[in-house]
Amino acid sequence: MCVTYSPDSQCIATCSLDATVRIWDAKSGRQVGGAMSDHTGHVNSIAYSPDGRSLASTGDDAIVRFWDVENAGTASVQVLAHHEGFLMAVRYSPDGHFIARGGKDQRLEIWDAARLTMKVAYEDHDGLLRSVAWEPSGKRVATGCADRKVRIFDLTKPDIATLLIEGHRGEVNTVSYSPDGSFLASGSDDRSLRLWDSQTGKAAKSPFRGHKDWVTTVAWSPDSTRIISGSTDKTVRVWDVSRGQTLFNGPLYAHLENIWSVSYSPDGKLFVSTDFGHHPRVQVWDATTGKVLLPQLSDEDKSAVNELKEKLDNPEKPLISGVAGKMRAGAAILALVWFPDGGRIASAGEEPLVRVWSVQTGLQVGEISGHHGIVNALSISADGTKLVSASDDQTILLSDTQSMQPLTKPLTKPLTGHDGAVYAVKLSPDGSRVFSGSKDKTVRAWDALTGKVQHVLVAHGDVVRSLDVTKDGSKLASGGDDTSIYVWDTQTYERLAGPFKHDGPVRALSFSPDGSRLISGSDDFTARIWNITTGTSVLDPIRVHTGPIGAVDWSPDGTKLLTAGAHDWTIWLWDASTGEHLLGPLEDHERGIRAAAFSPDGKRIASGSLDHTLRVWDTATGAVSLPVEEEPSVEGTQDNSHVGAETRKRDGVRRQSSMDDSIMNMPATIRKKQPTSKFKGFWDDADLEGPSRRQGKGGRKQKEKNVGKPNHKTNTLGRLWRRRSSRNLKERTTNTDNTEHALARMPRRRATATKVPTARDKLRVLVAGDDPRARLPSQAEPESDEERNSPTGSNRPDDNSSSDDESEHGLVDTICFCLCLPCCK
Repeated sequence: MCVTYSPDSQCIATCSLDATVRIWDAKSGRQVGGAMSDHTGHVNSIAYSPDGRSLASTGDDAIVRFWDVENAGTASVQVLAHHEGFLMAVRYSPDGHFIARGGKDQRLEIWDAARLTMKVAYEDHDGLLRSVAWEPSGKRVATGCADRKVRIFDLTKPDIATLLIEGHRGEVNTVSYSPDGSFLASGSDDRSLRLWDSQTGKAAKSPFRGHKDWVTTVAWSPDSTRIISGSTDKTVRVWDVSRGQTLFNGPLYAHLENIWSVSYSPDGKLFVSTDFGHHPRVQVWDATTGKVLLPQLSDEDKSAVNELKEKLDNPEKPLISGVAGKMRAGAAILALVWFPDGGRIASAGEEPLVRVWSVQTGLQVGEISGHHGIVNALSISADGTKLVSASDDQTILLSDTQSMQPLTKPLTKPLTGHDGAVYAVKLSPDGSRVFSGSKDKTVRAWDALTGKVQHVLVAHGDVVRSLDVTKDGSKLASGGDDTSIYVWDTQTYERLAGPFKHDGPVRALSFSPDGSRLISGSDDFTARIWNITTGTSVLDPIRVHTGPIGAVDWSPDGTKLLTAGAHDWTIWLWDASTGEHLLGPLEDHERGIRAAAFSPDGKRIASGSLDHTLRVWDTATGAVSLPVEEEPSVEGTQDNSHVGAETRKRDGVRRQSSMDDSIMNMPATIRKKQPTSKFKGFWDDADLEGPSRRQGKGGRKQKEKNVGKPNHKTNTLGRLWRRRSSRNLKERTTNTDNTEHALARMPRRRATATKVPTARDKLRVLVAGDDPRARLPSQAEPESDEERNSPTGSNRPDDNSSSDDESEHGLVDTICFCLCLPCCK
């Protein structure tokens, strides 16, 4: 589906499952003229000519039809020849002289709009062509494809892709040029929105992350400063392009179903979104405040929206349980440390225990209990015999790494004395002292043998979040929510340097091996390198992250720096001398990263995430070496037997509508029609939840095995999204082509939570079936960071458009604003 405003924003055009195109008055929501119904199949895309007088539409019947918008309801005035297979996208060039279209046959075709003759065709796509966008100059065209790639074609250089852009790890659903032509935005099944330099094709921004499911649609503001994105997580987000931040305090909730289309008004004052479900809804928003203007939600709808918001924002936490061999903890990981021999890693987080893992096997080899709350920080002595942990229970626990038990001698109990949760802790290299930072705004120094407080440092004006000690134990650095960093002498406890200032809380600190420099990571989205002696910033701030920085570290040889995103899920490596980018972004976690550190030999990185998992990375290649991928068990197989029944149930549904034919309360009836093909149903997605490993061996084998097979999503609304591949597919689809067709027609549903191996690629390994329209079931990304279920197609509270009158309009799938209508004058 697509959404475009006319210059005067007076009218809206829609196309729907009933194979019609309709025009509506944007203010009253009433239909203008009759339905344009020459299509014989679902209409997947519509676009206005630049002068607003002509409307092009296309869909399942593979025909592009042109309509006179001043005479809505009449027959199409022109028809563009049949295409080989259904079409997914049609767009006018900025000057209106050409038409770009693409779809099932993996070709981009450029046609003369006046003569209806084809100018050029590009055939180098390796999957269904989902989206088309014209550069504002009209000289180039970009495409988004199911093969995960974005291509840019120069019309003066036929037959080749001028630029091939790779970076997404899921199918590319949408592409859109900024109005000023500087950037190309793309949204993907990998849940990210990415910006590319429109001339070079290089990544212009770090991935914008926040959506918890596929990004299906994007739209630019007229001034190119903001982007709207819509997702199958049922939310709309507005992004500040310069900072990569979500505006209006996060996701916008007003829909109960998947978002398929968004658009800004030409004056930038409004934007519109539409969903796709049993009760489709078109929402108009105030672009300044992010508030819904139309339609007004009923009490029942408000309750349903609030329930959805509560579910997405506050998922239930899983039970504490480790999975052997998967490097998966029972809760979000907030801290980790390497053992000095490089053979083990200790991790801790939102559970009252510390887990110890073998780096060789990925197995959990031990655990330490003793806390009664979340464990926020860990530190280990230079000889590896002592491990210290800090917790929300306001205690600090010293443990013996051999026995995996808390130290009882000479200590008799945990260290207590802080008046709030303890967020940071560090052992001196010799293990004789413990330094801790707390919610009570203090830094304390403890004698590790007696448990007595040696000194209390009071300088911070807010929570102390981070600490680090130099390798020789002579200096201590502290950072906190007051945005300040201080450096202390550990013998005299005098302040040596500081405050060094960030623009947000300081979440992470790490000294260089020689103790002369310090790297800090902050919630202001930057990492900074400081000279301890002069108190100045040594290099330019690192600004690639699109959210708070969760962890920083210095390599043991002092040549590399590490930064990890607590919001954008990425890890980057930098040259410590020049600040130049060395490696990254490393992306394999399903949520933000709050813990990351170099191994003692500097050849590996360990990271711990809010998705409950750990990863070990090779610093030379960026490849994930642990956890080792394992085949799913029978327990992980998803039973889809219920899906067919749901499909049959939907086919017979007829929704009642009100007498007021308002688009803001548009009826959603799917009228029973004579099928134009052997495929039946609404859409054919099925997701099997569970995080999985990027570029896993299994994924590569599957991809190589299916080279040459079509890899398509099917048409919007009728068969918009293909089912995704999974390793258990053969267990469910070993019978004939009829089985494949049945799978292709199943509605999108979230899988019931199952025990899924966590080491599989979090990207979907796309596998094509014999049916070119079928999206096969696959391992999809979890709907949220806790892998919640949210079945699409479930019964939702009806909106306030229901009444006893049967609908005549069908489900809205595309919305466009038109020009030059009588209603607009």
